Amino acid sequence: MALLGLSAFFGIIFNFDPSEAGVVIKIMVYLTLFFGLTGLFSLVSYGGRKIFRKKRNVELDFWMGVITSLIIVGGLVLLTKF
Repeated sequence: MALLGLSAFFGIIFNFDPSEAGVVIKIMVYLTLFFGLTGLFSLVSYGGRKIFRKKRNVELDFWMGVITSLIIVGGLVLLTKF
């Protein structure tokens, strides 16, 4: 999920200019960024928990990734002028 989301995000960034694009492109940018960051933070949380605690809880790692990426993308949306 992380690789697919981040590759879609960079594909949109390289093909369109989000500052001059319409609302649909901006929504796609933030959705793909959210999916990519969710996967990335979930993997980082899972790896850190596996190394330091030797205890795995995939569901908790997923929700930590969702909340972290929601905070980041939500902050970026608030900074955007539609």
